[in-house]
Amino acid sequence: MSLVTATEVDLPSLSTIVQRSFHKTNTYFRTTFPDTPLMRKWFKDLFQDAIQDPEYQLLVVREEYLDSSTVQGIILLNRGSEHAAVFKRHPPTSDHDSERYQAMLESEKSNTYTAEQPVNPHFGIELLGVSDEAKGRGIANDEGMEIFVTANVGVRTFYEREGFVTERSIVLDGEDGYGQVRMIYRGR
Repeated sequence: MSLVTATEVDLPSLSTIVQRSFHKTNTYFRTTFPDTPLMRKWFKDLFQDAIQDPEYQLLVVREEYLDSSTVQGIILLNRGSEHAAVFKRHPPTSDHDSERYQAMLESEKSNTYTAEQPVNPHFGIELLGVSDEAKGRGIANDEGMEIFVTANVGVRTFYEREGFVTERSIVLDGEDGYGQVRMIYRGR
């Protein structure tokens, strides 16, 4: 297994990583980001933006025993600035569930540090996903630095086992009561 910086060669596989990581178990993502050609193009454009912008670090995981041209995991980091969220830069398509997408963007606002809330320089995890095929193989590494993540409530215990603590919990609009938690890892 290898963790490397994403390049444009990875874009075709990146265009489906969200679907391959979340659709099987996460109704909110499946509804908000359906697996359609238009959505795949949207993700391809979003990740191309992240590859080209120095405010982001886009890392991908490849597993040699699987097709090495297929991204099996993704870590999208931003430099933690107030305007960092790459999802804010890309308007939703007609295939998005626009109500849920806007709720997601609003939740990101509540989880962003501002000048009034000083924090040490850090990277924030904007997206962390592992394809269903590669889950359970231990692709994450501790780097000994502060890491912030906003995650769905369903994976809270995973992050807690890895040393993260919850700072805040919110429930997004919608009939399924989808919840998110803001968590921090301060190293071991």
